[in-house]
Amino acid sequence: MGQVNLAFITTLAFIFTGFLLKTGGIIKEQEGKILSRLLMHTTFPSLMIVSTIRIDLNFQLFLIPLFAIGISAIMLTIAFFLFKKEKNSIRGVLTMGSGGWNVGLFGFPLIESIWGAKALLFAIMYDIGNTFLAFGVLYPIGSHFSEVPSRGKLNMLKKVLLLPPVLGMIMGLTLNATNIPLPNILEDLLTTLAKANKPLVLLLLGIY
Repeated sequence: MGQVNLAFITTLAFIFTGFLLKTGGIIKEQEGKILSRLLMHTTFPSLMIVSTIRIDLNFQLFLIPLFAIGISAIMLTIAFFLFKKEKNSIRGVLTMGSGGWNVGLFGFPLIESIWGAKALLFAIMYDIGNTFLAFGVLYPIGSHFSEVPSRGKLNMLKKVLLLPPVLGMIMGLTLNATNIPLPNILEDLLTTLAKANKPLVLLLLGIY
């Protein structure tokens, strides 16, 4: 059986196991929310740090987020004019949805299963551009078409930018650029947590 087929079947097996845990009453949807919070504050930021701390930073690598931003700029320009006849609430949602992607929490396990841990580097670099778009471009677009008071929007933006996965990505790249070594015990802890991310995320996907 090919590596890609095996990875795909294994992924489906984890998702199906999560689905069985929910339908069997072993794990409830509310408990799944607790698991989601656990992932966001432990395994996911650990994966960000481990995947970026030892990569070879070069100019070509940083073209990837620029590519993500360029593609999004084209799609947003098209969407801005394509949906201009819609009412503001619909136009805002459709325009935002045209300019970004979710390649993080649920995408990384699939990428790791098919192409290996080294491929996560490229996905993370693409997600850097995607993160910039989501909170630096798409969020203001949504705010422009929204009727929510501006104070609430700024508070939400601050919370999102302080999410552990985003901080983990920044921390990993910073440690890499400054060549600051991690203590062995801390590196082992982060590596173990990072390895746990894939099965737990896929189980969570099955639960929901």
